[in-house]
Amino acid sequence: MSQTTRSLLSNRLQRVVLACAALFLFNTAGASKLLIPMDATQRDHLKAYGIAYWTLQRDVTVEWLLNYRGGSFLIEHSEALEQECSVRGVTQRDRRRLRPLPSSPRSPIPR
Repeated sequence: MSQTTRSLLSNRLQRVVLACAALFLFNTAGASKLLIPMDATQRDHLKAYGIAYWTLQRDVTVEWLLNYRGGSFLIEHSEALEQECSVRGVTQRDRRRLRPLPSSPRSPIPR
């Protein structure tokens, strides 16, 4: 392979890597979200459902994470939402501060 060909491939590879890095940064630098867990860490499950309903009434998307922490809710962060959770005594966490849960062995699904 000639020096020119290597140089062109190197420049293209650098551009592709830079473009991928930029896409990753823009995608992860978006707005933060609040996680409302529905597992044993939640203080009041009924009030947590009420927060999801309260949020939907304000035309804000609520993501329902069915297989994560008991069916948790993921909601776009806002000061009003954070304050409402605090007033109602609903446990919530900022998504940026979450750590992955330890994996648990899955039991086979009965047939």
